[in-house]
Amino acid sequence: MERLCGKCGKEIIDFKTENQVSENAIRCSACLVNVRPAKIGDIFVHSWGYDQTNATWFQVIGLTAKSVKLRKIKCDESFDSDMVGVSTPRPNDFEWTNGIPNKAFTKRLYYYNGVPHIRMEYGSCELWDGKPEDVSCYH
Repeated sequence: MERLCGKCGKEIIDFKTENQVSENAIRCSACLVNVRPAKIGDIFVHSWGYDQTNATWFQVIGLTAKSVKLRKIKCDESFDSDMVGVSTPRPNDFEWTNGIPNKAFTKRLYYYNGVPHIRMEYGSCELWDGKPEDVSCYH
């Protein structure tokens, strides 16, 4: 069976399972070089919402071969107008509920355009690019 690289379209002659960067994507050796692995301390953002846009932030606290262990972190939000603003994470400032730290959880990684992502109940998290995340709300 012919296998094509999901990024450049070249035929992959010597396919190995390491080339599989998501359930439906494989990469040739040249394109795999551009896949950035997740590391401890990385921050992922989950931008979600229906009538408004929320940003939830998570920090990587552990790794396995194909998964990351995450904890939710606090953020700073500032609103320029009544309903539009930005959110930025506060690294290492983990969320607590009633004096108890929120539990860490493990999620499997997948890659889109070489960038680590994590599936969530609603949408996905992506590796934070360092820029403030746009948010909106109704007050």
